[in-house]
Amino acid sequence: MRKGLIIVVVIALVATVGFWIVGKSQPEGASVATVATGQTLPGIPERSIPVEVVRVSRGDIIQETTFNVTYAPNSAVPIIAKVAGTVDRVLVKVGDTVKKGQTLFIIDDRQYTLQVKQAEAAYEAAKANLALAEKGASEEEVEQAEAAVLQAEAGLIGARKGLENAEKMLADRTQFKQAVQSAESQVELAKSQLEAARAGVAQAKSAYENAAAEYNRMQELYNKQMISRQQLDGIRLQYESAKAGYEAAVERLNQAEIGLKAATDALDLAKESYDDPRAMIAQVDSARTQVEVAEAAYQAALARLAMVKKGASEEQLAAIRAQVKQAEAALELARMQLEYTRVTAPIAGQIAQLNVEAGSMAAPGTPAGVITDLSTMKAKAVIPESYINKLSLGQEVVLTANAIPGVTFVGKISSISPMADQQTRQFPIEISVANPDRQLKAGMFGTVSITTGKASDVLIIPVSTVLYRLGQPYVMIVSDGRAKEQPVELGLSDNEYVEVVAGLSEDSVVISKGQHQVQNGSLVEVK
Repeated sequence: MRKGLIIVVVIALVATVGFWIVGKSQPEGASVATVATGQTLPGIPERSIPVEVVRVSRGDIIQETTFNVTYAPNSAVPIIAKVAGTVDRVLVKVGDTVKKGQTLFIIDDRQYTLQVKQAEAAYEAAKANLALAEKGASEEEVEQAEAAVLQAEAGLIGARKGLENAEKMLADRTQFKQAVQSAESQVELAKSQLEAARAGVAQAKSAYENAAAEYNRMQELYNKQMISRQQLDGIRLQYESAKAGYEAAVERLNQAEIGLKAATDALDLAKESYDDPRAMIAQVDSARTQVEVAEAAYQAALARLAMVKKGASEEQLAAIRAQVKQAEAALELARMQLEYTRVTAPIAGQIAQLNVEAGSMAAPGTPAGVITDLSTMKAKAVIPESYINKLSLGQEVVLTANAIPGVTFVGKISSISPMADQQTRQFPIEISVANPDRQLKAGMFGTVSITTGKASDVLIIPVSTVLYRLGQPYVMIVSDGRAKEQPVELGLSDNEYVEVVAGLSEDSVVISKGQHQVQNGSLVEVK
């Protein structure tokens, strides 16, 4: 025991003497190496670390922020038939480009052609009655007038029967009720899809936030040289994947909201059709028009018969002249309805939707399709509240489309919602984009780069020089040949340079290469 203690004391004395001798042998002022604990190892020269530097300069910063967009047509106008009937021929298909006024489909016009002929006959009869009243009639004309009364009476009876049948059909609204039930099912489906999309956003957001936290943690470890660059790159890929997943989930939520609105609109239309079945009403109106025409023809025939038998007074002549005008108006209406059997394009554009085919029913108030104007597109985006007040109407922006790589489009902000979405707390905006070559299609996804900040003649440094610890930015500067950690306050960034608000001056020298290899106080050699 005593012998062991003596050995330990001897070793300690030898070590002390050795360090003293080595220390004495160093020239005065010689540097010594510093270990991680802050203690120095005497006799070991400190090695400098090669670095590259940049000097803080002044410049301008234009900060561009990118948001996801969905493209939609500038206008989408429904194709509406003005008269009811069976579709005879369809002259276009989805995707066709049409001019304003171009015929799209034709409704069976036999009924309306017959109405025109009846109206023409009534008009001619009214004119003949007037001519007869003005000159008097023969016995043969009396017989003809009696036959005309019988014929007009038969026509009136038939027209009244047609009106009765149309009114009965209007009372039976079973088909409209089925349409409402189908639309309600679509709304419920859209609601479930929306809830699923919201859950997807919440899940993707959580994954994104976790990935961001992990990436920041690994960045700090890398800055301390505790992990390799490959490990950091692997974590960064996971972070970028989580970010892309979150953005895709938000876009799916936007599409689900659009789908719910479309389903709700369809339900509203179905309910409106159920409460106000315009197609059947149009048929009733058409039948009522036929009754009016037949009634006018019958009254004209009666008046003509009375006139040829008795002769016309001035009052009768005035009434007959009024009947002529009435018959003329009925003829114009019948001709107009016949013209409406050729359903035309309300605007120039492309057929985006077509709900009719040969043999199907077309009716007023029920959209037969949609025409979109793709010469100008609307890019729809949602903007976080932190950026919304940095945007202005008419502001020029640059857009891309995922399906058209390498091509950019210039647009202008045309609409900024004054109210945030209650679910996402983001503000919808719309951007008008010229589309002369029709490259952009409705439903495409893309991005928009918007200027969200400008700064002129400010201190700037490369973004790559900035390091972070616990979320706080700092840089490594060179002072008296050594690296020094310098906290900074940053401002705007254009992804290449970043504004320095505080922490550096214009004569500061910042390490641009090698900053990850040095520590506070490291001896450096500027290349």
